[in-house]
Amino acid sequence: MKKVQLQYTKTSLKDLKKLEKKTSLRILKKINENSHMKNPLERAKILIGLFENMYRYRVGDYRVIFKYDEAGKIIILTVLTVKHRKEVYK
Repeated sequence: MKKVQLQYTKTSLKDLKKLEKKTSLRILKKINENSHMKNPLERAKILIGLFENMYRYRVGDYRVIFKYDEAGKIIILTVLTVKHRKEVYK
């Protein structure tokens, strides 16, 4: 099993702070669970168009947009933003 490293951008941390605590904890829990899977992209959807080479996790009405980078034996998931589904793709 490969080691997964999570990184959060300043924007994603601000996005999480804007949410209700219960919602942000639920999102963080889901990101953590997915990052510990054998294949962290198993539950992710690859995005196209403007968001090419990015992925998303769906957590209820919220979307976690992230990049995936495999450097050697370390997988890095960089969480770019967390937004409501109505706002995320704008």
